[in-house]
Amino acid sequence: MHIGLTTECFSNTKTGVETATLHLLKGLSRTGHKITCFHSRNPRHPRIQGVNHYLFRARLPIPFYQSFAAFLRNSCFESVDILHLPYPHMPYIRKPKIPVVTTVHDISPILFPHFHNWKRNLFFRKLLPYYLSSTDRIIASSYATKNDIIRHYRIPREKISVVHLATDIPKPSKQKREPFILYVGTLEPRKNIPGLLHAFAQVKKQGYRHKLVIAGRKGWGYERIFTLIKKLGLENDVIYKGYISEEEKKKLYETAALFAYPSFYEGFGIPVLEAMAHGTPVMTSNISSLPEIVKDAGILANPHSPEAIANGITQALSSTREARRLSRKGLQRAKLFTINRMVKQTLAEYEEVMR
Repeated sequence: MHIGLTTECFSNTKTGVETATLHLLKGLSRTGHKITCFHSRNPRHPRIQGVNHYLFRARLPIPFYQSFAAFLRNSCFESVDILHLPYPHMPYIRKPKIPVVTTVHDISPILFPHFHNWKRNLFFRKLLPYYLSSTDRIIASSYATKNDIIRHYRIPREKISVVHLATDIPKPSKQKREPFILYVGTLEPRKNIPGLLHAFAQVKKQGYRHKLVIAGRKGWGYERIFTLIKKLGLENDVIYKGYISEEEKKKLYETAALFAYPSFYEGFGIPVLEAMAHGTPVMTSNISSLPEIVKDAGILANPHSPEAIANGITQALSSTREARRLSRKGLQRAKLFTINRMVKQTLAEYEEVMR
């Protein structure tokens, strides 16, 4: 089988979606199938051994350039047997004459338009329905996302399959846990960092000496976060790391006393899985896909209540026994989300579509 994947996302700053897509690409490259990546020429894009690259012209800094360029890209995709769009975007105008599989990680611009800019909202509201109706198979990252797609886009249930994302399980670390709470992710409204800050302020009032470490790039609307840190008087207790390397992220996971991720909405939640894979106790939200991914391996709290978030944090920090239980359960849970499983299930979807 000759598999094509659109991998323009690798030219951007890497987040959870890009990390999971890279795991998928590397896994597919080891299956013996021929792989071609379609993307613009960009030095950021990784080169994977045994993978071919079909390069588009360099991106131009004009609005909707990718959409205009899509008019010219139909025939190139027909050099492969099946095309996988591992995230929703617009690589073509007319569907190629081959099977197409599209992965949807979440539809948060439909559910929470106030968390996104107008361009993203426009794409999910006006353009994505066309692509989902014309694609041959939709892969959702979670059952929560599958149900969201069915409810809001009215796609037949049988057209959508669920393939959970995956991460590497690192070797057990001998690093000692340190007194800090960790958040990893983009700084944007959907992630509910203000709610985490209000909760952290309550935790500090209870006498906990822990710091809060925030790691991630500055996204849309990040300014409010730093204003709130000053307003709450947390300048000496909150450490902002910015966008960090994989090695630094690994070290933070290995040494954090708790990973806190009270997001308002996640289609999957790769940082939560990464934290569990490192044996880091997890406190996250009790809504969207997060209970599906974490189950009983973490503390689940109402993200709309800073008091509930604070109680979740103190539950994990106040007992060494509880922290060890969460660490053990999280690691057991993370081992279910293997890269081999994700690759095998994705290949099964390709084969089903091509029958």
